[in-house]
Amino acid sequence: MATVYILHSLSIDQFYIGSCLDLKQRLKQHLDKSYQVGFTHRADDWEIFFYKEELNNISRK
Repeated sequence: MATVYILHSLSIDQFYIGSCLDLKQRLKQHLDKSYQVGFTHRADDWEIFFYKEELNNISRK
């Protein structure tokens, strides 16, 4: 099931909004800087600020 999440970095005082299927694995990718050109590459102290799971029943308009 999909998860929407917001990360926060204290060192750069920025938020990042994303979505994924496995939040634990995705946070690890952010912290490991798996994507060298991504926005979250700018910091290494990302923490989960908010998340909402089980988004399989969202309808689009």
